[in-house]
Amino acid sequence: LPAFPASAEFAKNSVVMRSLNETRKVINAVIERYGSPWAVNVEVASELGRSWAERDELDRRNKQNLAQTEKDKKQICEIMGYHSPDQVNGSMLERFRLAQQQNWQCLYTGKPITDKQAALDSKNRSYEVDHIVPFSLILDNTLQNKALVCADANQTKGQRTPLMYLR
Repeated sequence: LPAFPASAEFAKNSVVMRSLNETRKVINAVIERYGSPWAVNVEVASELGRSWAERDELDRRNKQNLAQTEKDKKQICEIMGYHSPDQVNGSMLERFRLAQQQNWQCLYTGKPITDKQAALDSKNRSYEVDHIVPFSLILDNTLQNKALVCADANQTKGQRTPLMYLR
């Protein structure tokens, strides 16, 4: 494995950089002596206290998530007319999942999202991903605090909470 670039995000933290670099050296030594392994499992401190059953369950859920992501990418390809799932980016996945959760309706207006291509394309300004409770108030950037909404409704809502906006 090549050395990590100094521009990598984790390079800013010397402890993380040192531990990753040492791990890289160990893996390179294993490859040099035994050849390339089929897989490398790296356990972090948070995993050490978990039982085998808990780790197995986590692994099962991760595999389910990967399978769901592949299904979602295929559906996005159908909507967008893409030939390869590699053309689907993270923004499209996020928008698709939000739209699915909302039954393809704007959360603020209740209007149906009929132009699915426009809704999935972040460059199209008809729809926006909004932080339901403004990010500046609670610093929550998870899907649970986001909604795919009509751009005009989002602009009207501004930095208010939905309750303030809907009053």
